[in-house]
Amino acid sequence: MQILDIAYAGQTWRIHCRPAQRRNRYLRLTVAIDGKIYLSQPLNCRQADIHTFIHTHLDWLAARARSLETQATQPSPYAAGSKYWLLGEALRLVLTDGAPRTIRRDGDCLITAPGDEKTLATAFRRFHLAESAARFPALVAQEAARCPWVKTLPPLRYRAMQRRWGCCRSDGMITLNTRLIQYPPALIAYVIVHELCHLQEHNHSPAFYALMQTVQPDWQAREAALRCFSRENGALL
Repeated sequence: MQILDIAYAGQTWRIHCRPAQRRNRYLRLTVAIDGKIYLSQPLNCRQADIHTFIHTHLDWLAARARSLETQATQPSPYAAGSKYWLLGEALRLVLTDGAPRTIRRDGDCLITAPGDEKTLATAFRRFHLAESAARFPALVAQEAARCPWVKTLPPLRYRAMQRRWGCCRSDGMITLNTRLIQYPPALIAYVIVHELCHLQEHNHSPAFYALMQTVQPDWQAREAALRCFSRENGALL
């Protein structure tokens, strides 16, 4: 693995260069949680192109490193009393005796046992998945009833995704982000309608947005609210 040391902003940035995965034709910089910087590069990439790419992204690199430093100094998101969201409602985390494998709701609290961050993160992923599987089908059926092109309910699956709220495959399978279970129902409905419209228009053409406008005339306001909720509450982080 090639290592490059780049001087910038009063410090030296050590970048670990490694071959990109097969078929990846683009240069890509990433900063790992431990602070290590990696550059993924296509085969036969010229050194001049690598250096140009790195220097055009040094501002981003410095900002990303600062962000990771800030996160490292923040308290654990799984501390007692932390705030969590379920269908747009703020709940308080309560830690009790036992094994931190399950999470249950009791009034305005989410209850689990203390554990390390990896264990609790896994428990929350399971909780989001279970709640999504229990609640999303009814929401999909409700919105599909307003979409005349949907003759039968599409198959659904649920998974945690970092950058997408949902997706619709060409065969009609719709995937919903399990983290959406944290959002208010009206914002979840926006994502569902978006994916249902893809059953008719599998693109983002003017025809697709015309379909969105027909079924959900306030979709733009909901989309903005979805991004705002995520930004203010870190629901997709």
